[in-house]
Amino acid sequence: MGSPCSALYDDCVAPLVDALFHGYNATVLTYGQTGSGKMYTMGTKYTGGESNGGIIPKAMESIFRRVEVMKDSAKFFSKVSFIEILEDKVFDLLDPNSSVFSKAEGASFAKPTMHARVPIQIRETVNEGITLVGVTKAEVMTKEEMATHLSRGSHSCATKSTNMNSQSS
Repeated sequence: MGSPCSALYDDCVAPLVDALFHGYNATVLTYGQTGSGKMYTMGTKYTGGESNGGIIPKAMESIFRRVEVMKDSAKFFSKVSFIEILEDKVFDLLDPNSSVFSKAEGASFAKPTMHARVPIQIRETVNEGITLVGVTKAEVMTKEEMATHLSRGSHSCATKSTNMNSQSS
């Protein structure tokens, strides 16, 4: 019997990943009370090894496994964005201009403060439908590159102490 994350992935997310290969876009998000396991379920602590059971690492593995199988018959172009919605504001967790990120190569990431980040705007456009103005769309060619962006974005998630859990986002 698989983990609850595996069942959730198989039932809800795997069909979305399959739809990507038929020309559709897909979004998976979590919503819930502080300390309810959103970051654990999504798998944002992924470090590039075997899947830790989170939804994002499982999707990454599926996507890149399928790309590898199809690489001789199709061309693929992948971009990744990572956002956080916090107190009715949308933040780009991959923004290279954010004061959250260290400019030194290989330096550890600093945790964001609420005042260090500028929210991005949500707009409706004629051609794209709903868009996030200025959100980073990083090109990724490998699972390892995607894992790097996941780690970087995860370090940028705001954490806020509550009575339930002092380490939760």
